[in-house]
Amino acid sequence: MSSFFNPKKMKKKGVKELSVILLSREFPLQLIEIKRKLKTEFSLDVSFQAVKKAVNALEEEGVVKKEGKSFALDKKWISESKKFFDALTSRFVSKIGTRKALKRETGNINTVFFSDLYELDNFWADLMFDWLGKIEKGEKKVSAGHCHYGWWVLINFASDTKLHLAFRDKGIKQFQVFTKDFPLNHFASKNYAKMGVKGIVLKEKKFKNEKEFLVMGDHIIEIEYPEKFLKKIHNFFSEHPAFDKHSIELQKIVATKTKIKFTFFKNRFIAETLRESVLERFRKKRQ
Repeated sequence: MSSFFNPKKMKKKGVKELSVILLSREFPLQLIEIKRKLKTEFSLDVSFQAVKKAVNALEEEGVVKKEGKSFALDKKWISESKKFFDALTSRFVSKIGTRKALKRETGNINTVFFSDLYELDNFWADLMFDWLGKIEKGEKKVSAGHCHYGWWVLINFASDTKLHLAFRDKGIKQFQVFTKDFPLNHFASKNYAKMGVKGIVLKEKKFKNEKEFLVMGDHIIEIEYPEKFLKKIHNFFSEHPAFDKHSIELQKIVATKTKIKFTFFKNRFIAETLRESVLERFRKKRQ
C-alpha cells in the first residue's frame, strides 16, 4: 500500500494533505464539510480557520479549484499528478465477485465529474497519453476497452486517431469491444482497425444502463453516465444508419450539460480480470 494512503500514518499528515485525500474521494466539498470529515475520518479536530488557510494554500498552488462556495481537485493537477493516478482501490472488487484483490492492493478511488462529452473526451485522451509516457515496469502493454457506443470516434476523430496511432507505434496491443450492434459502432470499429485497434461488435441492441471501462496495463478507467443521458446516446445510435458529422442531433447530445462520472485507479488483479473479460470476446469470435 502506498504510504501516502496508509491509515496508520494519517495522523502524522497535516490539514493540507488530508484535505487533498478527502477531495480525492468526494467533491465538491465546502470548508465546513472538510472540517467535519477531518474529524470523523481522521480524528483531526482543527479550527475552521485552519481548514480555510490550508485549502486556500492548495488553491494558490493549483491543487484545488473553487466552485462557488465549494472546492474540488483541479483537473489539470490530477492529470499531472502521478500519485493520484497510482492511487489504489478496493471498491471495484464487489463488481468482480472476489475479495482476493483486497489482500494485494487496497487504497483510494479517484473520481472526476465532467459536464459534457467534449470535456470528458479531452481529459480521457490526456490521461491515456500520460500513461503511455509513464508505463511502469511489469505492466502489460495492452489496452482493452469495453463500451456500448463509440461516440468519441464521431465527435473527435482526428484526436482519437492521433492517440491510437501513438499507442500502436509504442507497441501497445489494443482491443475494443462495442456491445451494441448498431451501424455507427461498426463504423467506429472499422476505423479503429486502421489505427491498429482490434474491434468487435456484439449482437446486443437492448438498452442497459451499465458502466463502461478501459484497462491500460495495471490501470483502470471507468465511465458512468446518467441513465437519461445514456438513453439519448442509445437512441441516436439506434436511429442513425450512417455517420453525419453535421448531424444536429449529434451536436445537441455533445452540447448537453450533464454529470458524467470518470473514475480511475490502479490494481493489477482487477486490471487482469477485466482485460481477460475483453480478450475472451475475441477468443470466442475466432472459434
